Formats: sequence, C-alpha cells, structure tokens
Amino acid sequence: MNTLQKIFSVTNTPNKKYKVISCCGLTIKINKKKLPRSNKKMRQEIDRLQAQVKELQVFKQEQIIRRNYSKVLRKLRCECNDRKINIVFLSTSNSKFSYSSLYKEFEKNPKFNVKVLVSCIDEFKFREYQQKTHINLMKEDYEFYTSNGYNTEYAFDIENDEFISLKEFNPDIIFYGEPWSIAKSQELNETSKYALACFCCYGTTIHNGSYEYEKPFYRSLFKYFIDNYYAQELLIEHDVDSDSLPVFGSVKLDAYLLPVDESKVKWKSSGKKRVIYAPHHSFYEGSILGYGTFGRNYLFFLEYAKNHPDIEFILKPHPCLKKEIVHNKFMTEEEMDNYFAQWESLDNVQICEQGDYFDMFRTSDLMITDSNSFLSEYLPTEKPLIHLISEDSVGHNEYGQKIIQGYYPARTNEETEQLLDEILYKNNDPLKDKRKEIIENDLVWERDGAAKGIVKYLEEVIFEGRDY
Repeated sequence: MNTLQKIFSVTNTPNKKYKVISCCGLTIKINKKKLPRSNKKMRQEIDRLQAQVKELQVFKQEQIIRRNYSKVLRKLRCECNDRKINIVFLSTSNSKFSYSSLYKEFEKNPKFNVKVLVSCIDEFKFREYQQKTHINLMKEDYEFYTSNGYNTEYAFDIENDEFISLKEFNPDIIFYGEPWSIAKSQELNETSKYALACFCCYGTTIHNGSYEYEKPFYRSLFKYFIDNYYAQELLIEHDVDSDSLPVFGSVKLDAYLLPVDESKVKWKSSGKKRVIYAPHHSFYEGSILGYGTFGRNYLFFLEYAKNHPDIEFILKPHPCLKKEIVHNKFMTEEEMDNYFAQWESLDNVQICEQGDYFDMFRTSDLMITDSNSFLSEYLPTEKPLIHLISEDSVGHNEYGQKIIQGYYPARTNEETEQLLDEILYKNNDPLKDKRKEIIENDLVWERDGAAKGIVKYLEEVIFEGRDY
C-alpha cells in the first residue's frame, strides 16, 4: 500500500479520527495519523482542496436557491389575480427593525397581506443574555410590535422551545431582519422553496468590514434593496448579482418624511440642550469591526452627565453592548448592572434600548457615537455629531468617508470634552453647511420614500411580469 493509499480513503461514514472532505455525496476521509506531520505542503494542499470543495458546495446551493425563486415567482404570477400576496417580516430584535415604513406601505395596498413574525437568532436559544432568556426577549419584541399596531405572530414555539418553519405562515415574500445566525428551519435554503427572500440592511453599509459583502446570505437573496450606490458596487465586486441589488435608499430614513410624533420622544424637559450618547459594542479586542470606544470613555461620559445637569442625555446603547461587556469580561454582570443603574439614577438621563428612535434624533441637539449605522441615520437632521474614533476600526468605504467629513472626530476624551464645549456652550458648528452638501450630493433619499419605490417594484415584478 503506497503513501497516498494510506492517507486517502473514500467513504460515506466519516469518523472523528479523520479530516473530512465531501462533495456531491462523496466523502473523502484523510487519516490524520497516517498524514506525515512534517509535510506542511501536503497539509496546505489538503486545506486548500477542502476550502474549494466548501466553496463549490455553497455555489451549488446558491444555484438551487435561484432556481427555487424562479419557480416561486411563476406560481405567484399565476395566482396573484385570484388572491392577496402574503408579506412577512422576520424579526429577531425590535431595536434592529428597519421596516416600519415598508410594512405600512404594504399594509395600505389591497394587493397584499402583511405581518411581523417574531423569532430569535439561533445562538440566543442556547444561552442567557443580559439576565433575559431568548423567550423573554421574544416576548418583549412581541409586546413592542403589538403595542405599535403591527399584525404579529410568533415564529417560535415558546411552549416546546423550538423554531417554527416559516412555511406554516404561507408567506410569498419574506423580508429578513438580519443575516446573522438564522435558525436552520428559517434560513434561505428552506424558505426559498416557497417564498421570495428579500432584505433591507438594518444599518447602512459604510464601513470596510468584508463580512458585509462576502456572506453567502447576500448572494442568495431574491432582492437586496440596497441603500446606496457605493455599497452596491462593492457587493457586485464580491460576486453578488447586480440584478438582485436595486438601489432605493434606506427605508429607515423614510421616518424623516413624517411629522414628529411627540408621544415617541423620551425627553424629560424643555429648554435644555439634548444629547444622545450611543456606544457601539465592538470595543473589545478581536472585534471584526473594531470601531467601539466604550472601554476608554464609559466612565468619562457618566461623569460628564453627572457634572452637567443643565444638559439632558439619552443613553442609547447598541443592543449587543451589554452582552459583550460581560462576555469579554470587561465587567461582571453585577458591575455592568451597577454602571447602567448609575446612569438611570440621574435626573437628566434616560436610557433607550428599543427601536423607533428617529423622533428622538430629530428633537435632539447633538449625537455622540462610534456606531456605524447612526452616522448615516442621523445625517438628515443636519445636526452636529461627535464621531468617536477607534484606532482599531476597519475604516469606512467611499460612502462612509464622504459622510464623516460632516462630523467632528474625537480620538481622546480630552478632544471630546473640547468639542462638547464648542458645540453645546459656544454654539459653534462650522461643518453645518458641509453636512447639507453631503445630504444633497451623496445621500440616496427618495422624495416619496424608499418604501413606496420597493412596493411598486415588487408589484411590477409579480403583477405585471417585469423582468427581474
């Protein structure tokens, strides 16, 4: 028996003793004990082969999904004149729900039925999060949606602690809330068999993080309604089909087309300067994004709020911040609870952790953040923003670079304090005209709103046979 025969064998019953490569029903077992430790080149070649096989498997599945969409669309076109088209929005976090205007646009169109399905991301099912189980988080989401008038159901069987197949809800089009850790029974491999999968980013694609472009999720969508042309170009460079990337602007920014709803504003007082502090979760070592700065300034901002009762603050932490604080051992859970309790005890502070925050943005005077998406979402207010800079950040793409030109960068707490003094007490805002220029020249912001354009587009595809 030669060396290769000792190393390689073909089987359909892989064993933990072996390194496994499989494709098209064939499994290659590599006997690790027989593989020479010194032969790095051979090991590298095997790893390369394994990566290529995995890539081929992903590509094959993407082609299956696209064929599924063709079948689903043909069926919808045959049935659309005899029944309504069912639209569902799959939500795993109300704070990331970007579809308010789109839901309402579908709701008032007699050709569609619409509902929100509450679920959880798969990893939350197996562990506690911020002293709350995945069940409690879903109950909070359900309460949020029902109290705000959304037709809502659970896509999770709480009694039996298991996910429900979305097929049970007879969807024709599914809008996913986020691309991360989707339960197997609710992911595109399954749902493409009976529905068209769509997505609008819950943030804005303005940074250089490659995971925003390389995930198979994006290549497997029926349509990714993208918010800017710069991100569209980058996605195309990462092999996402250009036909699946129509640009309509951000559905979240449709909120600015509505009058301010005072009932949704959390401010306690009038006459004070109003500041939003919105820290991101990516402050820990090894973060993919690395633009969080919480570790250097969490005490600075607490002390600043204590020492400036003439300024009103809303603390708007990223939904994952508390989890990462404990998970990365920056604080114990008790220490973290104490930290946020100190904020909440101040008369000039409130904490906002739920979605639907645009009226808060519009009635504020200043935002302080290291969050990615808020850089673009706050822009239409035309108000100043202190951009907390991390040296570990992945940086911004061309669109992001344009946006941050209208903001005030702060790399240290000393710089932050100086900027607060200039903006809040001296009323100096020399970049105001620059922000207006960026809004006019670079922000994709449809006059009638992105939601109207998306609904019209899908109507034409389904009811009028528009080429998709």
